Parts: sequence; structure tokens; C-alpha cells
Amino acid sequence: MINGFAHLSFSSINAGTINPAWIWAYFAVLGAILWLIPQRKSVGAFFTRTASMIDKIPKKWVVSPLLVIAILLTLTAYSMRDARLHVSFLDVGQGDAILIQTPNHQDILVDAGPARRPSVSN
Repeated sequence: MINGFAHLSFSSINAGTINPAWIWAYFAVLGAILWLIPQRKSVGAFFTRTASMIDKIPKKWVVSPLLVIAILLTLTAYSMRDARLHVSFLDVGQGDAILIQTPNHQDILVDAGPARRPSVSN
């Protein structure tokens, strides 16, 4: 079933990288909307119910999670892969390993393992 859906057009898209400025702009607009909703005098029934629910929530419970989410999304955006080849040499204790990350998002791990000495027979 998964393979069937994967063959459909638009089953996946390449989102590319996210500019952290867009993340901060999104949360600034969201915060402004949350602040402006209770300020409006004439709103529809939906906005009246939403405003009354928002008014009951302490502001520190709204701002703190929004700030944490914005910071986490910014860190995620900065740690997204770029379109370059990355080769990392890792010391894994009993041997060495090489991690190759290709521009087309393939990860190749080469584990050398412990050094083996050939056995000498008499």
C-alpha cells in the first residue's frame, strides 16, 4: 500500500530549507493575532468564543510555549542538511567509522571495526 501511494504524483515534495526569519515572522503574526482578538469590539460568534477562551488562559502559558516552539524550530532550520557532501570520521572505541552524507540525502556508514592481526601458524 505504501509503495502504491508513493507512486502517485505529488505524494512527496522537496521542501528545501527554511529561513529562520520566516519562523520568527510566523510566530510574531500568531502572537499579534492572539493579542488583537480580545481587543476587537465587534466580532462574530466564533471569534467571541475564541476570545473568551483566550482571555481565560494566563498570558505566561501562551507566550512561553510559543517562545520554546520558535526556538526549537529555529534550531531545526539551522541544522537542516545543505546540498554539500559531508564526511565525518568517528572514533567508536574498538575501531573507526566513517559517515558519508551525500547531497541527495543518503547516509553511508563505513565501520572499520577492530584491527585484526593475521594469525601465524608454526
